[in-house]
Amino acid sequence: MRFKAYSPTHITGIFEICDHYLNPLRRGSKGAGLCLEKGIYSTVELKDFRDVKIFINGKISEAPVSEKVIEYYRKIAGKEFGAYIYHDTEAPIGSGFGTSGGGALGLSLALNEALGLNLSYKQVTQIAHLAEIICKTGLGTVIAETKGGLEIRIKEGAPGYGEIISYPVKDYYLLALSLSKLSTKEALSNLYIRSKINGSCAPLLKELVEKPSLENFLKVSQEFSFKVNLMSEGIRKRMKDLSSYGYHSGMAMFGDTLFTLVKEGELKEVERILKDEALFISPIANKGAHLL
Repeated sequence: MRFKAYSPTHITGIFEICDHYLNPLRRGSKGAGLCLEKGIYSTVELKDFRDVKIFINGKISEAPVSEKVIEYYRKIAGKEFGAYIYHDTEAPIGSGFGTSGGGALGLSLALNEALGLNLSYKQVTQIAHLAEIICKTGLGTVIAETKGGLEIRIKEGAPGYGEIISYPVKDYYLLALSLSKLSTKEALSNLYIRSKINGSCAPLLKELVEKPSLENFLKVSQEFSFKVNLMSEGIRKRMKDLSSYGYHSGMAMFGDTLFTLVKEGELKEVERILKDEALFISPIANKGAHLL
């Protein structure tokens, strides 16, 4: 039998690293981002043999976060099991779209169902969060992808520990341009980058909490992007081009990826400004990860 789950992908505009706790469930990030309808579909097929094969977009791939999720489920189930795991993503990998967190969430939901463990949604999502934390591929992505919409994380941690406010978003599209990939693991391990991030987030997050709107989210994301200053010259130039036409934009954390929000009638104008055909466009997802 096949068991399938869906998770939205996610763009982080601003965040603060909060990973000093001994308990990994308490580690995470404060910040804000958007969940995207173009997401990840994760399918589990249990097998009689003990090996696990993981396919990403049809190709056998190394997937450390998925492997960690499987490790946790083997411990919980108290047995070895074999499986074919299929992740099909509609968003680019390694470009700041939260694909590792989305894959972990979908896999955790599908495995719980496939193994008949009857874990609660909170328990299932905590396993996905743990896998991301241990693999150092994300901090607040999982809890964000359980909610949808414009999300503001006002307390760090896994579902059940962190606190998040979510606002539905209608009639807007996220438009993004990725020029290259950035390693979340490397960025989170770099002391200079960490200090820049944590020295920039708090006042911007306070401003967004006091006035939670899409316009303000883009404004603080743009300011955060320039303060942290991880973007390439190509992304910097395009952000300035958009600003000259009155569009705020930010850099996805972490990817050399520009993002902005537009209504349908504005899509062609923004595409013309960016002069690039390799644009990623997605509606906003207002529902979090769930079984299919």
